[in-house]
Amino acid sequence: RVGFTCCRFNDHCGSTHLVRSQTVGAKSLKSRLIDLVFWLGWNALWLMPSRLSFYLFDKTAQITWRREVHSIKQLELNLSRVLECSPSDPRIRPLSLRAMQSYMRYYCETFMLSKWTDEQLIGRVRADNSNQVVDALKSGGAVLTLPHLGNWDWAGAWAARYFGSLCTVAERLRPEGVFQKFLKARESRGITLMPLTGEGGTYEYLREHINEGRLVALLGDRDVARSGMGNLFFGHRTSLQIGAALLALDTGRPLFTCAPW
Repeated sequence: RVGFTCCRFNDHCGSTHLVRSQTVGAKSLKSRLIDLVFWLGWNALWLMPSRLSFYLFDKTAQITWRREVHSIKQLELNLSRVLECSPSDPRIRPLSLRAMQSYMRYYCETFMLSKWTDEQLIGRVRADNSNQVVDALKSGGAVLTLPHLGNWDWAGAWAARYFGSLCTVAERLRPEGVFQKFLKARESRGITLMPLTGEGGTYEYLREHINEGRLVALLGDRDVARSGMGNLFFGHRTSLQIGAALLALDTGRPLFTCAPW
């Protein structure tokens, strides 16, 4: 289940990873393989019972975790920072396994999301304090900021249906085929998206949507554009995004913190 809360900030722990191929030929082959895997996820997952789908993704998480690849080691470093302990602490390995299982569950749910009925989408979400956002939207737009937590694709699809609109940005992924499929899947659930191209115009696009009375949601725990503000984050300085706060100040509309889990 996914919960959604406004005007509350929850702790965040997660991981991201980037894989770069070494040669043009290898990159092309890897892109084709990734395209194939994601195609199977969106098109073949429905041929098997959902229980089996979740089981296979959970097994994938366990296999990846046992291999202790670079992304797993980075995840464990992140977790040790959050817990203020050594990466060799006995709590870290079990916790990193749970994190990988959660990560694979996210993908399994996201592949299924585009085929869910509205009843399935809405009925599996419990909302806390959402009435504050509903009230704000009666007089204009509003801004949400949230961390990489839970399944934000599911939360976004739910919000678009529940609040009547949701506009956000999409960090460009590689390969292009996977990125376009993600765009299509999210747009099919009523989410309005602007791909980040680095060519400008993003801020104005979002501000226009707020001024038109719509809801804008932005992830706030990764400074993708490297133009954020320094903050103390789990005892260390890091740069966090400020776009949501700027939009709220610029438009005079309320800013809500929220977290799906």
